[in-house]
Amino acid sequence: MNKTLSIVRTDAFLLQVEPRTGNQNHNIQAMKNRIIVFHLLFGILWSAYSQQADSGVAVADVRFAITTSNNVVSVGSTNIVRCLLTNGSTNSILVINSGILEVDYSAISLIGPADQSYDIMPRNPFLIQYSFGPVAVQAGEALESDIQLHIPDTIEEGKYKLEIKRRFTISDDRMLAQKVRKEVISNRLTIEIDK
Repeated sequence: MNKTLSIVRTDAFLLQVEPRTGNQNHNIQAMKNRIIVFHLLFGILWSAYSQQADSGVAVADVRFAITTSNNVVSVGSTNIVRCLLTNGSTNSILVINSGILEVDYSAISLIGPADQSYDIMPRNPFLIQYSFGPVAVQAGEALESDIQLHIPDTIEEGKYKLEIKRRFTISDDRMLAQKVRKEVISNRLTIEIDK
C-alpha cells in the first residue's frame, strides 16, 4: 500500500509527518499552483524592473539610471531615453542642465558584444561657449530629464548596451573652491539596433 505523507508542523528542526487525506491532496495542489504562478509573475516583474530601473555604481552616493520604453531602435531613428540622477548623499550636488547633450553629459556610448565602444554623442560644431548656471539637486532628491537618442547610420545592427556618463559637483564650499568634479556612469541598458 502506497501512503502519501504531508507536513503537519515544523518547529526548528523537528518535522512531524502524518498520512494525507484526499481533500488535503487537492488543497496542496492548489497551493503549489499558486506558488508557481507567484514565481512566474515575480520573475517577469523582476526582469522588467531590473532592465528599466537599475542604476550604475554610486559615486559619492549619487546614482544615475537610464530607461527607455522602446528597446528596439532602427538606425537613423530617434528614441527617447529617460535619465534619473539620484542624490543619496547628505550634501546637495550641482549639475549643468542646459538641454544640450554635449554640455549636460560627458559621454553617450553604445557598447558592442566584444566590449567595443561607439561614441554616439551628437556634436555641435557651432557650440563655442555656453553660460548655463548649475542646477542644485538637494540631498535625497532626484533630477529627471529626457534625451533624444539618435542612432547614426554607421552603427551595425545587433544588440548593444547603452551607457551614459554625467558630471556633477558636490555643493560643499571646500569642494567648490578646489573645483572638484565627479562623474557618474549609468546602468548599461540593453537595446537592439535594426536597419
